[in-house]
Amino acid sequence: WVYTSDVGAVLAGQTDAGRVYLKAGENGGEARAAVQIAAQVPDLTPGILAADPQCGWLLTRDAGSCLLESSELGHWHEAVRRLVRVQTEVRLEGLPVHPFAALPQQARALLAPEVLAHWGLTGEQQAQVQNLLPRLLDVHAQVSALGLPESACHGDFHPNNALVQDEQVRLFDWSEACTAHPFSDIGWFLDFIMHPMRRGLKLCQEHPDLGEVLWELYLLESGLRTDLSWQDAALLALFHRAVVYDANYRHWTGTLPGFVPQYTPYY
Repeated sequence: WVYTSDVGAVLAGQTDAGRVYLKAGENGGEARAAVQIAAQVPDLTPGILAADPQCGWLLTRDAGSCLLESSELGHWHEAVRRLVRVQTEVRLEGLPVHPFAALPQQARALLAPEVLAHWGLTGEQQAQVQNLLPRLLDVHAQVSALGLPESACHGDFHPNNALVQDEQVRLFDWSEACTAHPFSDIGWFLDFIMHPMRRGLKLCQEHPDLGEVLWELYLLESGLRTDLSWQDAALLALFHRAVVYDANYRHWTGTLPGFVPQYTPYY
């Protein structure tokens, strides 16, 4: 066993052909996404040995160690380039679609006191996030003006969902793959690595401006020109993720009494 919860489980096994991983998801979304992506851009994901979307099962080859363990800046550059390939070369079918235009209305609903209280936020915490709404609306307007269409997105793109092996970077854990605004991926990735708890990492110590560096690379690879900062993209991404998880889990019932995924208050 590698991991198990009410929303998924992972098993690892050693075979004569190398290490393999079997993942069972709460639905078939990850298997469907992985198969579609591998068919369109084969080197983006770990090698798929078998997939059963109906059961939510996915069997893949080992593809190395997590990107978060690497202090080689080149690996991080390649991860960003891989993300851009997902967003520009892949088209997903039969998976969730999150229209960017709906985010302001969804954010307002999420910030209602009764919703925030449901997720356990204190009065002070509620005020802090509610005070972010004007900035969110301003950034949303600026990003909307760029005219970027929704695209294929990883859905949970962070350094523990990218693997490095023999200088190859591959993305995995497509359980939240969707069609959404591309900044929802890069914003979460940059917020994750630039969080204060990551300051002790060798990579972050050597590159204190890592967020800016990777953001500029992303814009270059995507052919975008904007004065928006990576923090702007992160704000959009965090609200997007909180909204999605609120919709998925506010009224969710699993098999463990009293257990509900706490993703919404986390973001």
